[in-house]
Amino acid sequence: TGTEITTGAISDKVAYQGERSALFVTGNGSNAIQKLFGTKQQGIVTMMMYDDGSKSGNTRVVAHVGNARTTLLAGMGVLYDGSSYGSRDYYSVRASSSSTAWEATQVKRSKGWHELKWDYTSGTDLKMYIDGQLVKTTSAIKDFDRIVLGFLWDSANGRTFAFDNIKYALTDEKITKSAALLTLSVKQKADKAALEQAITVAQSV
Repeated sequence: TGTEITTGAISDKVAYQGERSALFVTGNGSNAIQKLFGTKQQGIVTMMMYDDGSKSGNTRVVAHVGNARTTLLAGMGVLYDGSSYGSRDYYSVRASSSSTAWEATQVKRSKGWHELKWDYTSGTDLKMYIDGQLVKTTSAIKDFDRIVLGFLWDSANGRTFAFDNIKYALTDEKITKSAALLTLSVKQKADKAALEQAITVAQSV
């Protein structure tokens, strides 16, 4: 029900895990692929973004984990407007209500899958990472109520960009549990000579 999503499609063209991902189709300012939460959230969101490495013309394929983007957009991905902001060669980040506040990061673009991470666990700020590198810290936002795959006004028609393996966790803590001891009973190997003798005796009876 509702407005048909035309900006992205579930496709088997590329996949990070499993067989399909959310593939970019075309920019459309009227809709997007998104998850809206009923309440404010504080945790960690990670996702994998596929970059085909192409650098022709304007390229805008980003994801946003935050609140209404008119208030503040907390976005990361590929953004190059052709001249004044963003970057053709490096991934970009933005934590601002200004549409031109995109900054080039130190993470160089390359073909393949890349991890985007939003960390809201402190309760006082947001830390943003690309491929494990911290690219932005801001105290202007401390929680989120939506995850948006940036297919709104993006421009990469005819090229291959996608999102996959989207995860949300309350913490980044890894839990290790000890495995129970596994015991296997193994039969002893029979003595070959004794076995052959027993067969001979049995056959002579």
